[in-house]
Amino acid sequence: MAELNVKLFMAVFAAFCITPHAVLAAGCLEVMSTFAEPTFSDTVDTKLENLALTFMKTSELIKEGEEYDFPEIGISAKWKAEKTVTYKGQNLLVMRILITTKGQPDDMSPEFEVLVVTGELKKTKIVRFEDAFNLPEKIVAKIPAGHGNTPEKSYYYAEFTGSSVIDLFKSIYLGIPYYGLMGIVIPGGNAEYDPTPGRKWKIVDVTFNLRRGMTAEGMDIGSQFFDEDFNAYFSGAFKKISSTGVEGASVGPWMSEVPELVKVVE
Repeated sequence: MAELNVKLFMAVFAAFCITPHAVLAAGCLEVMSTFAEPTFSDTVDTKLENLALTFMKTSELIKEGEEYDFPEIGISAKWKAEKTVTYKGQNLLVMRILITTKGQPDDMSPEFEVLVVTGELKKTKIVRFEDAFNLPEKIVAKIPAGHGNTPEKSYYYAEFTGSSVIDLFKSIYLGIPYYGLMGIVIPGGNAEYDPTPGRKWKIVDVTFNLRRGMTAEGMDIGSQFFDEDFNAYFSGAFKKISSTGVEGASVGPWMSEVPELVKVVE
């Protein structure tokens, strides 16, 4: 029941909007100065949804514990198709987990998967997002992390690789606001790609995951707090030894906003 309560609590922290910020085309990265709006539909054909669910199961995209069914208390959670999106010539399908209580839809859990639909009619296929786009191996992105005592927005700046790059572009393309960041904040000066004035720390060992879920409250530390009073917030944070060998503050902010691409790392 504790896991169910966490999932229900998590649901209130997510929203969904469509405001992409970047696109990969012809093998090159194009950061758009005028953001193109995709077309989308809130209705998804049942056959397409079933095809997507079959693909997710056979591709091991449904993780252990994500779906559950407890008929004795009337609670279940199942992956469902939420939206179809047409963007830059690709047909994208957004999947989320639907929580049902006593047969009634309760909420959509803020855990996302984005698939790509190819072909037409009987030749329709589902493929992974990363198989349809030519994504870079490493990027620098900035993750909005709340406001401090000034009106300017504060960001975590970090380098991302692997599956984090894939999930970041899912979020960026579709404008999915999500609290997917986790990392370790260490003292000793900011990163060379971080332009924040006066910043005396950086975040390392970062990941971004559209299925991260809720973190402990003690990890919900916005970047602005480290800027305003590093010692106070660092001393009170959960500690973890980073890959650099330096002890740092383990963070997983709760704020849901769309990340932004800074640059591709060659």
